[in-house]
Amino acid sequence: MSIFVRREIKKSLDYFVSIAGKSKVRQIVKALNIEGSTSNEKRLLESLATAWEVVIISAFAEIGDTKYEKKISNGKRPDIFFCDRGVSLVADVVAVSDDQQHKKNPVDDFSTIIKRLWVDLGPSKGGLAWRVEGVDISPSTAPQSTSFCWPLHLSSRLRPINRGSLKRLALPPSGELSEYLYKKVLPFFEELQVSLNTPKTLYVNEQYNPEIMVRFTITYTPNGDGLIRGSYPSYTAVTDIESHVLWRRLIEKCEQFALAIEELPRIVFVCDAGCAALTNSLGGGSEYRLDQVLGHFWRRPKFSEDQTKSWITEEDITAVLVLTIEPVNVLSFLPNRREFILKTNLYPNPYCRFPLDKTSIELLNQVISKLPVPIEFPANVLRSISANPISTRRLGGFTMKRNGVEMSGVELLRILSGELSPEEFCRNYNLQSNPFKDALMSFRTIKLMKVEPVANRDDDKIVIEFGPHDVALGPFRVPESDKRKENH
Repeated sequence: MSIFVRREIKKSLDYFVSIAGKSKVRQIVKALNIEGSTSNEKRLLESLATAWEVVIISAFAEIGDTKYEKKISNGKRPDIFFCDRGVSLVADVVAVSDDQQHKKNPVDDFSTIIKRLWVDLGPSKGGLAWRVEGVDISPSTAPQSTSFCWPLHLSSRLRPINRGSLKRLALPPSGELSEYLYKKVLPFFEELQVSLNTPKTLYVNEQYNPEIMVRFTITYTPNGDGLIRGSYPSYTAVTDIESHVLWRRLIEKCEQFALAIEELPRIVFVCDAGCAALTNSLGGGSEYRLDQVLGHFWRRPKFSEDQTKSWITEEDITAVLVLTIEPVNVLSFLPNRREFILKTNLYPNPYCRFPLDKTSIELLNQVISKLPVPIEFPANVLRSISANPISTRRLGGFTMKRNGVEMSGVELLRILSGELSPEEFCRNYNLQSNPFKDALMSFRTIKLMKVEPVANRDDDKIVIEFGPHDVALGPFRVPESDKRKENH
């Protein structure tokens, strides 16, 4: 699975080849091919980040003279050096993810294990609801003072001296979670088997080790609908503006451009690789909006041990261009039915040395217009570890017509190759019978077969029309004209 149609990434890769060396292209291709059961979330994140890099760099290459990882005066090699159409700029592409937070908060693993235990060992009736609690943890670098400063600059108002706290779910480490839950939950399910009609709740609240608390509940309802529901507090919310997931990446990119003498704009493309704080511009996923985080980053106060204040002003980054993926039809939960758009927000630095002019902004708009349409949330891509990579790709569907069918070209190939059985195909689409067998038993042969492209799919549509009764398969019949004469 990818955030973009793979065929679109291939088109971008064709442009990328023209500006990158063979060894780099091989490295890029290797990263793009990461998927399936041999991958893990870290490797999938590498593949996702590579896809962003390829489509953005290739969009520049399609427009004009683009150098990839050209060495600049400070010895660094930014991803993009563009000089064409009266515009010169350098740019770097970075993908931002909550992957570190997910690793520290294995609630997806918790949910999966509970479901497996419920199916294998739980009662045959009723419903289950679980709740994992969170604990507040204070950053290790937090000063002891809790006073606030109130200068005229907005960023200082947003930045208290006390760094506040972060949320961590009260669960054991991921590698030890399965064994722990079997010990705690298995006896609870055994009790339920004895008294199926009695509501019960398992409470777990204990110190797992000196650093980790475990705190969750599992509630059984005899009259439930057979479903498992879960809840937990957000662990990606940021209560410290300098703990925002984007913050450390900005620090890295400042170092990328620092001390460079090229007098041209320096752009940072920040791409969504499953980061909740990027996709919620109103601050719901984070206590701070992106404009507040960046406003504070451009110019922020620095306090000495005696609380004397000075200012840090960032001048090396001209602007940050944030690219996120958002759904269009948010109410659709059917697979392959939701459509997505690429949302862009440009955050210029008012203190930069080389600001963007009108021509540069027009160039950035051109680049954005050449990016492919997204087809999936980055977070879903990172969860798509599957034994069969093709099963996670966005393929076409199946439609019954009066005299034929429309189906996925890839699935037809899988059926013909024997990888997908006709029975599995019918089950996947809830078909009462095999339409091809129905046509065969009705002595109808294929009258027409054509291939049509499908937008935003890694697939083609196969249109198949069945003809009328064919004596090549079935018995001779009295011609229709003779039937009419008999009736007269």
